Amino acid sequence: MLDRPPRAAAVRLVRRIVALGCVLVTLASCAGSDEVSGDRRVVGGVTVTFTVRPARVEAGETVTFALRIANIAGRAAELTFPSSKQYDFWVMRGREEVWRWSEGRLFTQAIEKRTIDPQGSLTLTEPWKAEPTGAFTVHGELHADGYRRDLTGELRVGR
Repeated sequence: MLDRPPRAAAVRLVRRIVALGCVLVTLASCAGSDEVSGDRRVVGGVTVTFTVRPARVEAGETVTFALRIANIAGRAAELTFPSSKQYDFWVMRGREEVWRWSEGRLFTQAIEKRTIDPQGSLTLTEPWKAEPTGAFTVHGELHADGYRRDLTGELRVGR
């Protein structure tokens, strides 16, 4: 019987370790997927992150929608809002809008400015009581000039 050279054993061991690492990374990325859902956008030195927490709830439980604006630049960032409506959140089931935070609210029509210090952040949050069951796409939008584009997250509401 011929012995395999020691190098072949080392190659097999490395392959097994790499395969195990891939499995662990895959499992870790799936863990906690019910905890948070969301999206991110970078504009210059500012990162806008939208989150839905938790991403899976029972009907009647509260979900929190958040827009976090982080200034990752070395200088202050000034956000200009065309009105007091600085953000909005809404929930869609397919093409049907189920809920919108700004619905029925009044906003002043005056330009507002907010400054975020270097390495600083600002978080805008609103709660929503998840009433209908099903799968939803949740939208968050920052209404500052140059940043207006909706970000999305997924939400599942069960019984």
